[in-house]
Amino acid sequence: MIIESVKEAFNLIILLDQDVMEIVSLSLQVSLMSVILAVFAGVFIGSFWLYQIFH
Repeated sequence: MIIESVKEAFNLIILLDQDVMEIVSLSLQVSLMSVILAVFAGVFIGSFWLYQIFH
């Protein structure tokens, strides 16, 4: 009985750890995509701005 409950507790900890790692990896992916989009938008706006100034 005690061994069964200990096994269930460790299984819950492992499942919780997997969920936390999945959340962390998804948030890192979203952060990376937002940085990439910000860089592309900045390059586009900067090039348009420079074109307007020097043309």
